[in-house]
Amino acid sequence: MLVIDRLEGEWAVLEWEGRTFRVPRGFLPKEAKEGDCLRWQLEVDASATEARRNKIRALLRRLES
Repeated sequence: MLVIDRLEGEWAVLEWEGRTFRVPRGFLPKEAKEGDCLRWQLEVDASATEARRNKIRALLRRLES
């Protein structure tokens, strides 16, 4: 379970499986407060990933020529 441990200025300290870490407070819903449990869902953005890979390939080609 992901829990908001505390809010410190622009940062939120989250607790997950006995560990704490900080994330920008702007990542949280506006109504979130200390003690709230969070559900997080991450997903891969395939089109952004491909665009980034293409950009890196183009940079490598420029370095090789």
